[in-house]
Amino acid sequence: MAAPRLRCMLALAPLLTLGPLLAATGCKSAGSNTSPPSNGAYHAHVITADAIQRSGATDAWEVLKRLSTLARTTEAYDGEPQRLHPKRGHGSLYLHDDPVVYIDGVPLSDIRALRQVGAADIDKIEEMGSVEATAYFGTNSNAGVILIHSRSRPAN
Repeated sequence: MAAPRLRCMLALAPLLTLGPLLAATGCKSAGSNTSPPSNGAYHAHVITADAIQRSGATDAWEVLKRLSTLARTTEAYDGEPQRLHPKRGHGSLYLHDDPVVYIDGVPLSDIRALRQVGAADIDKIEEMGSVEATAYFGTNSNAGVILIHSRSRPAN
């Protein structure tokens, strides 16, 4: 009768030593600060107008090619934009899981249109990772979202 009890105690010993560690980790991650992040409701990598200007890019495609931390660019033989690949790798061989691009809140249907947006017209670019993008834009954006905000033009 003592042997089964001893085996049970030996099996539970690693769990008992990890218990305080897990509890301490849980308390540490919960924290006392419940306010949202200072940069909005999500965490995004922001490419500012100053960074765009310093990069020397002439259009939105070149900005993403030079400064994006979310996507890799692929061009056709003539330099036309062909595809944005997620840097983290593909989740599926069959599904189209490239980052979704929005210009001033409108989803971009053709990636080649990025050549038409001048770099001087861009105020900032926000890049959301897959977790934030899925939470805010749904499951079709599981590879991330690129939000391009243009500069507002004064009315004539």
